[in-house]
Amino acid sequence: HFYKDDDLQDSQEFNFTAKKDKWEQFSSNIQVPQGKNINKAVMVIRFPYSRNGEVYLDDISLIKSESGSTTPEIQKPEKPQQVKAVTFQREITVSWQKSKTEGITYEVKNGEREFTKITGTSFTLEKLEPGKSYTIEVCAVKDGVKSEYVRKNAITDKLEKAADSEDRIPYLRTLEPAGSCKGRFLKLYYNDLANPNANISYKLDGKTVEPLNNTLEFPAFDGNYKRFQLEIHIDEGNGREWEILYNELTVRNF
Repeated sequence: HFYKDDDLQDSQEFNFTAKKDKWEQFSSNIQVPQGKNINKAVMVIRFPYSRNGEVYLDDISLIKSESGSTTPEIQKPEKPQQVKAVTFQREITVSWQKSKTEGITYEVKNGEREFTKITGTSFTLEKLEPGKSYTIEVCAVKDGVKSEYVRKNAITDKLEKAADSEDRIPYLRTLEPAGSCKGRFLKLYYNDLANPNANISYKLDGKTVEPLNNTLEFPAFDGNYKRFQLEIHIDEGNGREWEILYNELTVRNF
């Protein structure tokens, strides 16, 4: 039966006969009436009267398909909601509201750069140019099917000092002003770094350490916090080098 609101607009009937003690599959294509304003379809099964016998049914479904195909229409997941972008000099962090649908992952695009299988609700684009406009697209993905993209335009922050300024000093923007770090994992995002491909090396308590995925991991420790000595050597080339020393960097243990 086809309905507009609660008013019956049209109906189509099909008959089938089941054989005793044998499972049989029955399927049929039903064309939505043309020219009808339909918003609901209902399947009704009627049985002839019989005093004896039982009828068993299994896996009954009414499936919407396209162009008369028996292949079910693939429904797109809902596009990400409340998409926001926070800008920095060389990074843009885009975030969105967590979907209530299970099994959702996300995809972030920036021009030809595409990042897939994101399970969280935020993503940071790295190694961008300061003071430049970027278009970022975000979509939800469910079982290989993508939602519509949500587009955000954002402009990265400009350098605080000109690249050739004598008093320009690159610094870690991810450290708090008091020289402390929230947690044992420090993202190595800089402000006033003119060359994103600069050669940067690190030492913790005098020992050379290698960051992983642009993240510096402090050794595990007991207690609420511990102080480390962090040495950073930055070489941008063309004689532009800096030695930065955080003599008592406080790391909070959470």
